[in-house]
Amino acid sequence: MLRMLIMYVVCLSFVSCNSTPQYEDNLDDVDLYRFESWLSEDASNLIQQMDEYGTYESQFVGAGGSQSEQWTRYEKLKSILTLDELVLLTKHPSATVRAYAYEGVCSYHYDGSFNLLKDNLHDTARIETLSGCELGFTYVGDIMIYSYEAEFIYEYPDTHQTEWDELNDLLTNTPNLVLMHQAAIKD
Repeated sequence: MLRMLIMYVVCLSFVSCNSTPQYEDNLDDVDLYRFESWLSEDASNLIQQMDEYGTYESQFVGAGGSQSEQWTRYEKLKSILTLDELVLLTKHPSATVRAYAYEGVCSYHYDGSFNLLKDNLHDTARIETLSGCELGFTYVGDIMIYSYEAEFIYEYPDTHQTEWDELNDLLTNTPNLVLMHQAAIKD
C-alpha cells in the first residue's frame, strides 16, 4: 500500500511539474486571468501593489537617492517568476506591470527580447515615471526600448548592431507610431 501511495505521489508531481505551458511563441492566445490564477499569492500581491502604485520608478529615487519601494517590488517579483511568466506579463492590462515585466525579460538576456520589443512598439499607454528626482511621463514602448538598450545595446554593441539598426529603421519609418524615441531619431 505504501509503495502504491509513493508511486501515486511521484506520478502526480511529475504531471503537475510538466503541465506549465510555454507562452513565448503564442502570447496573443493567452488568457491572462487564467494565468494569474497559477501565480503564487506573493506574486499576485506584488503585481497588484505595482499596478495600484502605478508609477515606473528607477532603483533610486528622491533627493537622497533612496531605494525605490516600487523597484524593490519589481526585484522581488523577478526573483519568484520564471522567464516564461515574465514574458507573459508583458501582455498584462497594467502598463506599469508590462513595463517592469519587459525589464525583467531583458535582464535574463532572453534571445526573444528584440521580437517582443517589436511586438510592443505600439504600446503607447502613458505611464508616470520617477528616476532620481525627475518625475515625468513616457510611453510603455519607450520604457521597453530603454530596457532593451540597457541590457543589449550598451553591454554588447557589436553583437546587437543589426537589431539596433532595424529598431532605428522601424522608429523612423513606421506610420502612426507615437513614441518619444521616434521623435528623437527624426530630429
